[in-house]
Amino acid sequence: MSQLSLKELLGKIETEQKETFDKAKAGIAPSGDWRSDLPLNLEYRLKVDSSEYKPSKASGNQQIVLTYVVVEPAEFAGAKFQEYLNPNPTNPIGVEVLAKLFGALQADVTGWGDDFEGFVGQFEGRTIVAALRLWGQENDRISTRYVNLDKGQTLKTDVKPKNSSGGAGRLNTAADIQIPKGPSVDAIADPVTPQVAQPVQSGVPNLPPGLR
Repeated sequence: MSQLSLKELLGKIETEQKETFDKAKAGIAPSGDWRSDLPLNLEYRLKVDSSEYKPSKASGNQQIVLTYVVVEPAEFAGAKFQEYLNPNPTNPIGVEVLAKLFGALQADVTGWGDDFEGFVGQFEGRTIVAALRLWGQENDRISTRYVNLDKGQTLKTDVKPKNSSGGAGRLNTAADIQIPKGPSVDAIADPVTPQVAQPVQSGVPNLPPGLR
């Protein structure tokens, strides 16, 4: 393999990796930066980087998998996290959660029949404004706490985070699973519906929100 000259190397960066270089120079997190430590007291402008309807390899249950990338605040721009949604909610609150998300994403809800893939695919590239919450057995995973239509509004910086140590801020389910922290979605267990608070029950291990 021939040796690149400095001029050729810098030329390749300029033509092939300019966005990566500019973000790194500005101190902005790279687009592949998967995060679980985003502050909970802020609102975020999130873009749907990918939206999939696919089965979990662990359970075979269908799930909606949304990959969000932070657009604002600028200091967290490019940070990513994933959200897993149950397309078969078993209670009214689960249906309400999906209704709010689909509405905020300006979903076209007519003419899809049973085409889940097409319906979910329309979300790619759309933006919402959301606050975040923690979930998981160790409260080390992120999902949306609430979502709003992106109207170009000023983002709040004084959101009061929910209590993650118990009570209404902590979600509990019926069995213990492990979900990888990285971007892989195939290894996830049953799909979940976020934002559904349940009371703490003694002896019942914690699971992703909505898995019952």
